[in-house]
Amino acid sequence: MLKLKTLNALWFAYAVVLLLLGVAQSIHKISEHSGGVMSQWGPIIGTGILAFGLWAWRVQKPILKRWIWQCLWVLLLLSYLFLLVLCCSFIFSGAFSVYFYFVLTALLLLLPCLYGGFRYAFRSASLWGQENVR
Repeated sequence: MLKLKTLNALWFAYAVVLLLLGVAQSIHKISEHSGGVMSQWGPIIGTGILAFGLWAWRVQKPILKRWIWQCLWVLLLLSYLFLLVLCCSFIFSGAFSVYFYFVLTALLLLLPCLYGGFRYAFRSASLWGQENVR
């Protein structure tokens, strides 16, 4: 079994990779002048929130209210399901283009976020206490 420090280091490395990918996507969008403001800055904001939530889960700190993290997790799950449907549509149409591999990579990258977010929002009741539940 992995030691707690090693496990925390792996989660930290995952969060850094996630942040770097968000920054890279935002830099690409901004340099191409494509999309609106949220399209350009959304990847940084989104990956920052996910990385922050993962950090808070690993250090067991209640940040904000529990219901906020539960709502964010539901939004992440809906995004994941959308990507899964998109990936299945590529498979059933037989169109294995580069977009299929991008979507598949995004699905694999989001799996740890789904797990960590679920553990933080729904399975850490002792962490939140009574004052942060509502």
